[in-house]
Amino acid sequence: VGMIGTGRNALSLLEAACHVRPIESIRIYSRSSERRIAFAQEAQAALGKPVEPVASNEAAARGAEIVYVATDSLTPVLLADWLSPGTFVAGMGRPSEIDPSVYLASDLVVVGHKGHEQEYHGIGRFPHHLVELIQKGQLQWNSVHEMCDVVVGRVPGRISEKQIITFKESGGGFGDIAFANWLYGQAREKGMGQEWNIG
Repeated sequence: VGMIGTGRNALSLLEAACHVRPIESIRIYSRSSERRIAFAQEAQAALGKPVEPVASNEAAARGAEIVYVATDSLTPVLLADWLSPGTFVAGMGRPSEIDPSVYLASDLVVVGHKGHEQEYHGIGRFPHHLVELIQKGQLQWNSVHEMCDVVVGRVPGRISEKQIITFKESGGGFGDIAFANWLYGQAREKGMGQEWNIG
C-alpha cells in the first residue's frame, strides 16, 4: 500500500486494507517529515506490518497495488505515470488531489454519488479534476459509476488483474448511512438490540 497523507482518516484506511487484503508492506508520505515518521511508527505498532516513511508522494505510490490519497492539497499529488497495471486508487481528500491523468488512465472510475460530485460545493473555488474532464468532453458521466452499483453487481468490479480502478469518495455521509444500515440488518438477524416505539 502507498499512503499519501497522514491526517485523521489515514490509519483507518490502512486498517481497512489490512482487514480485507494480505498487505505485506506500507509506504507513507506526508509533506512534514516529522509527521510521516511519527505516523509510520504509529501505524506499524497498530497494524503489525512494516511501514516505511518515504521522501516523496511518487515514492509512496510507485509500484503499490493500492494507493490511498487523503490530503487537502489544491494541486495534484498523484500522477498516472506512477501507477502500475492493476493498481487500485482511492481518493478521499479534496477533489484536486488526483491528477486528471489518473482518471484518464483508469479502466473503471467509481464515485460515492454522482449528484454530490456534480453539485460539489467548492466548484469555482477549488479544482475538481473529474468534473473538469467531463465538462471538457474527455470523460462522460455514463462512464463514471456509483459505488452502490458496483456493490450490488449492476456494474462489474475488477474483471482483469491489470485494470486500474479509481474510487473517489464523494463524502456526504453515503458510506456512513450504508454502514449503519448494514449494522442494523446484522443486529436484527442476530436478535440483538431492543425495539423502541418513538412514534
